[in-house]
Amino acid sequence: MSLATTTPTTDDDSRYFKCISMLPEKFDPAAAQVAQFIEQFVNVSTQNGVTTTLFSWATMMATYYQKRDTDLALIKYDITTVASQKSETTAIAHSVTEFLKKALGVDFPADSEESLKTHLSTVFSGVKTEKDETLWGFTYSENGQNKGFQYSVLAHVPITDEKDSFLVLILTFFIKVDIEKTGGWFWESIYECYSVEVAGAKFKVRDTYIANR
Repeated sequence: MSLATTTPTTDDDSRYFKCISMLPEKFDPAAAQVAQFIEQFVNVSTQNGVTTTLFSWATMMATYYQKRDTDLALIKYDITTVASQKSETTAIAHSVTEFLKKALGVDFPADSEESLKTHLSTVFSGVKTEKDETLWGFTYSENGQNKGFQYSVLAHVPITDEKDSFLVLILTFFIKVDIEKTGGWFWESIYECYSVEVAGAKFKVRDTYIANR
């Protein structure tokens, strides 16, 4: 899957996903239907005035296999966990990018790959630097363990040799940060460790796709 075909644009219409579109306008209706389908699997909760969201992969996959819509075909799904210390946030961004390339077959041009690495590194660092957890909407992972922050991306990518289909990439990054401080009057030691669970799915979508039919 190549990301070099058109210039990416961001779409702020999605309530829960960072959207990146590389499609011509003719695919907009079908792309909107995909967003409608996946957003119904986002669990929204509010506690102490803070709203958090968590995408449920299990529910989405179960619904997909139950419906078996020929206009929405799953090509690949994979999941991995990457861990690193704070001083290596660029390394963890690199590991995540490599996962996307090898596990999901995303073929990044050099400039797009470096841009993604920089963006992810900033996201990972920002989770820790902001001490107010309410800003990031910390929540529990889907299995009820590991309190952290989920960052979600929805990308629409054209297929070079096909005029009536395109690719959709759904990505979630569940970021958990462990912080341990030790020391006394004259010194302090801070240990920080990032654990990022990366889940991704690649779908082929026909321009006739309609959600929930």
